[in-house]
Amino acid sequence: GGASTSGSSSSSAFQAFKNNYLVVYSLMMAGDWLQGPYVYALYQSYGYDRGDIGKLFIAGFGSSLVFGTIAGTLVDKYGRKLGG
Repeated sequence: GGASTSGSSSSSAFQAFKNNYLVVYSLMMAGDWLQGPYVYALYQSYGYDRGDIGKLFIAGFGSSLVFGTIAGTLVDKYGRKLGG
């Protein structure tokens, strides 16, 4: 009796947490997506031409790809050991 009730309340608490997380995450991603054109205009206002702005975007996304992959691998390999 008591164990299933506890599991049910913990499951509904997790469901509420998950839904809240997804709403906040979705809003954050939408905001990040909407800023793209404004970042382009900002670079343009600083005097960068179209080719330079493209290189800046590629450098930013490329560094996220490389360092995000490295950081994720390190956290997966060492972070669990430190936290557990």
